[in-house]
Amino acid sequence: MKITAGKITIDPFQESRFALDGGAMFGIIPKPLWEKETPGDEKNRITLAANILLVRGESFNILIEQGMGDRWTEKEIAIYNIRKGGSQIAELSKRGLHPDQITHVILTHLHFDHCGAATSLNDQGVIVPTFPNAKYYVQRTQFEEASNPTERNKGSYKTDRFMPIYESGQMVLLDGDVEILPGVRAVVTNGHAMGHQVIELDFDDFKGVYTGDLIPTAHHINLAWIMGYDLYPAETLEMKKKLLPRWSEEKRMLFFPHETRFFGGISEWDAVKGRYKVRKIE
Repeated sequence: MKITAGKITIDPFQESRFALDGGAMFGIIPKPLWEKETPGDEKNRITLAANILLVRGESFNILIEQGMGDRWTEKEIAIYNIRKGGSQIAELSKRGLHPDQITHVILTHLHFDHCGAATSLNDQGVIVPTFPNAKYYVQRTQFEEASNPTERNKGSYKTDRFMPIYESGQMVLLDGDVEILPGVRAVVTNGHAMGHQVIELDFDDFKGVYTGDLIPTAHHINLAWIMGYDLYPAETLEMKKKLLPRWSEEKRMLFFPHETRFFGGISEWDAVKGRYKVRKIE
């Protein structure tokens, strides 16, 4: 899938695949329901993708999200069943881009599966921002939570994936909803984590949104299907009820961070079943 809107191109690609516990991914939804949609393996894990969105304009090259990265121990690889696809740098190279040309990196939040490749090892073995000329955008409240996690969420954060960005001066801390560039707007949803944000895109006649973990896969378009990982599930529900009607009315293309079957689709209200559904776009 590659979308052109005037002088803008929107180009999603998959950075890796991994697996998480199916029960945790669907919260209170009983296994007999969710396993019909996405069966688990012998360890009850379901396969997820780490999808990145490249947005290119005349004066910018934006990456939304940063996937898993490659600094994992053998134990972690086994736990999360991490399977690398084409590396982020290789995917960019296929598209004629060098890391020096990335101008903006926007992170929905700082969990390890969303900012894993935001830093990397340089030739001296020092962890540095992967994109030396980019500004990295994250909500201030999310950075504060990630920097001071509790026993409940500390397993979701790996400081070497984001702290070098802050220390280099490349991190831009946002305070609430804000237009980062014309046509690129961060909207705070909280819910999954404090300071979690989705990224709305408006270019000419194209409308899209990178949903982050508000709606991690197309299965989660159902209002009640909320991850057990969400720290504030009531807020997740309220934001889904607030945003999905507008996104559906606008026929806004939804890009899902962890969907394995397709990159994006349009949400529609199914009056017969009384719930939202996704019409996938190939």
